[in-house]
Order: sequence, then structure tokens, then C-alpha cells
Amino acid sequence: MDKVIGYHKLREESPELKIREMGNTARLWYNVHPERCINNYARLGPEDDFSESMVAALRKPEILDGERLRFIKEKFLAEK
Repeated sequence: MDKVIGYHKLREESPELKIREMGNTARLWYNVHPERCINNYARLGPEDDFSESMVAALRKPEILDGERLRFIKEKFLAEK
């Protein structure tokens, strides 16, 4: 999932954690491909990104990156 979605968890002692603070809450995730997120909210963390991407896959699949759409279809929308 890290390869497709692009998130890496930051260690609590990581210097990047202090740089990426948002308001009073520090971000614990770093995305190496933020341009592949469909909106700014999806860039906040993997849960937000996944939920936004899942809604897009169901309602407007054409706005998703092709690799991300394939991942969602194969892992979560495939009939078993």
C-alpha cells in the first residue's frame, strides 16, 4: 500500500514531525506523492486519503490516478 498510496509513518522523535505541525496537532504521516491525492484533505493522512479515494472510485473514477484506481478495484471492489 505504501508504494501506491505513498504514506510513510514518521517516528515521534523525527525532526520532520516538528516541521509538519498543523495547528496544535502534529502530522504523523508523510506522503511522498502528494500530487496523486485528489484534494488537500486527502493529503492529511492515509485514512483521509483512502476515504476520499474510495468515494471517488465509486462516484467519479476518472479523477483518480490510474494506479490508485486499479489498487482500489483489485483490493476492495473486486467480487469474490
